[in-house]
Amino acid sequence: MSSRNEGLRERLGSYKAYVSKVTINGLERTKDDYVHNILKDCFEITNVRDLVEKVKDVRETLLQIGAFKEIKAKIDVTPNTKYGYIVDFYGVEQSRIKGNISTEMNQYEMVSKAEILLPNLFGRGESLSFDYAYSNSDNSRRNLGFNVKLLKPFLHRKYIGKYRPQTFLHLFDNTSKSYNNSYNNHTAGGTLNLVFNTSNHLQHTLQYELSFRELAGINRQVPLFVRQHFGPRLASIVRYIMKYDDRTDRIFPRSGTMLWTTLESSIFRKVGDIHYMSITSHLERNLPLFWNMSLQMTARGGFMRELSPEKPIPINSLFTMGGPYSLRGFEFGGVGPQIEGHAPGTHMFWATGLHLWAPLPYSSYFYRFARFFRTHLFFNCGNVDSNLDTMRSAAGIGLAVALAQFVRIELNFTRPIHRQKGDQVAKDVSFCLGLDFI
Repeated sequence: MSSRNEGLRERLGSYKAYVSKVTINGLERTKDDYVHNILKDCFEITNVRDLVEKVKDVRETLLQIGAFKEIKAKIDVTPNTKYGYIVDFYGVEQSRIKGNISTEMNQYEMVSKAEILLPNLFGRGESLSFDYAYSNSDNSRRNLGFNVKLLKPFLHRKYIGKYRPQTFLHLFDNTSKSYNNSYNNHTAGGTLNLVFNTSNHLQHTLQYELSFRELAGINRQVPLFVRQHFGPRLASIVRYIMKYDDRTDRIFPRSGTMLWTTLESSIFRKVGDIHYMSITSHLERNLPLFWNMSLQMTARGGFMRELSPEKPIPINSLFTMGGPYSLRGFEFGGVGPQIEGHAPGTHMFWATGLHLWAPLPYSSYFYRFARFFRTHLFFNCGNVDSNLDTMRSAAGIGLAVALAQFVRIELNFTRPIHRQKGDQVAKDVSFCLGLDFI
């Protein structure tokens, strides 16, 4: 922030203010109590600076609750008062039915999706959506899926509304192919989810999944150790997902921390054929440096164990390591011993990364264009067990591009430094896209 803007903020902070009245116009299907807990935050101000920032935050929140497609805000003085203000919001509600065709980004690939959405069904943010998704990425996977999602928020509740809780039922029927291990995975079932926030940056998800999973071969040249996992299974899994994110930017953050952790377990032993527990975590820390450079430190790890010796963990649930999302310089699933060219999977893994990010040379002369590009030097290391003597590592240099603020595209030159017998090394020059890299 410039010194001029900082000085303006300080001056606005010296002017006393309070909000005497808040109104919202344009409510038709939306119930008054659904927006009440959000609007009352406007009263928690003591000066003009807080007033402006709070109104901005409330407007953004109103746009996120699934009821409005447009919100405008107006601040005016209260007549016959010295410090009083009136805040008026003007909203345009969502139409009763929406449809769109879009491209989204998950962790590993671009997903093309056609969706039909029924928003704000009963006036309190309820929604029903149907979507068909397809992806065909270069990481040897192909996915095809149909999803139905019924969402119910609870922002209107007096005591729990501040945590922005919502529940949703997600029904799915997905098919994915793993060409690395020559299997086809069909999954059909549903999840029941409870999502809530305990701060502006911390979100929690409790999830129960009941699904039917079936593995089958995609060709006749499938190794025996992969065939042993073929057949139908019933999965009954409980998950807890925690995510903390206060980064300044999703794609090229200069500062901030992002942490997510997933715990899952088949705690209902009498329900389902898959019995295991696992934990996976990812940490990213960004530190600003001089000359618009930044230092990024990343770490990711996972561990799982069987809960029933007579029921081994299916191969599609095991960890694999290799590639830019776990360890650069190696093929997807290429770290560790291979059996007939296939990755058997592992019960644990860990990986760390160190990146030095810098803008393009002479970027100050074409900032509007150059701000979407960054260069980086990086070093990665990791392993599929806890033995440091067999640790793999790689280093390289690359160019990254931010595409529409929802995906990062990287072109890297990478050379492995330490590798072991049986590892599959990737080509020196690689192209990839994703969200959370190591």
